[in-house]
Amino acid sequence: MHHFVYALYPHGGTWKQALTERQGREFNYKLDALQVEPHAGALPAEHSFFEIDADNVVLTAIKKAEDSNALVLRFYEWAGKNSDVGIRLPKGITSATLTNLMETPEGVPLQVVD
Repeated sequence: MHHFVYALYPHGGTWKQALTERQGREFNYKLDALQVEPHAGALPAEHSFFEIDADNVVLTAIKKAEDSNALVLRFYEWAGKNSDVGIRLPKGITSATLTNLMETPEGVPLQVVD
């Protein structure tokens, strides 16, 4: 037995202009909310560990590197266009490097500001 859902997404303009990829991802990967009791903590009421400033880039995974304590962020660009993409990282991140899927560095380290 199989269960599936589908949605129609009417929009103006092209599928890229309408951010159809984002709508599909949000439809297929629902955000699970969990209510907890109020408690003290260091984070503000609203917080994001990572933010991406380009609508055409999607962060799909955050994981610990296989051979170090580094974090690996996996992205993809879905609109087929070149973009300058800014990524807001948590405090304490001091360096960033482009790697391949085997986590081997490629090219020069990326610029980290503040």
